[in-house]
Amino acid sequence: MTDSLEEFHRELSRDVMMTADAGGGFKEEAFFEIVSGHLVAAGELETHERTHYVDRGLRIDGHGGHPRDADGVLSLIVQDFDQTGEVRTLTGTDLDVLLKRLTQFVQKSRDSAFRNGLEESSSGFEAAIHVDGCWELTRRVKLVVLSNRRLSVRIDGRQIASLEGKETVTTVWDLERLHRYVNSGREREDMVVDLVSDHG
Repeated sequence: MTDSLEEFHRELSRDVMMTADAGGGFKEEAFFEIVSGHLVAAGELETHERTHYVDRGLRIDGHGGHPRDADGVLSLIVQDFDQTGEVRTLTGTDLDVLLKRLTQFVQKSRDSAFRNGLEESSSGFEAAIHVDGCWELTRRVKLVVLSNRRLSVRIDGRQIASLEGKETVTTVWDLERLHRYVNSGREREDMVVDLVSDHG
């Protein structure tokens, strides 16, 4: 790999700051756009759309498109963005909290009273309508966690068997996994050989 985890963290933090400054937005939004873009390139998501909502134990940060375009998979995104400027740890407890907030949002989204209580112009309303509108075509729910912290535990024991009757899987893209993915791409670029000019 071309740099250490600490160097990668500093590089990612600079990219987030520059993207936020250029777009006049918040760092959390910039982090979502940068990391979600990597996930689309990696084939983890079909696309990405930010639909941020946080309230009383509920949270969602975005989704990965419609299940009809992803073989019946509804990808829902929750993120953990740490702004301290140093590499910190995402604990198992932290992960459990993130997943619980996301799953509770999904459950609430299936309730028309909850949807009707949201401001129609809000991204929370858009997210709830998306979840409920996609539900019949969904065969599997993918819970995607984005974090610029380093995951301290394996997630094997945190798999959620089902959610509202749908098969559910969890995938975590923490700092180390992002580091491995970005550096694997750099290594491939370094190995490109121009066979035409070298061998005629």
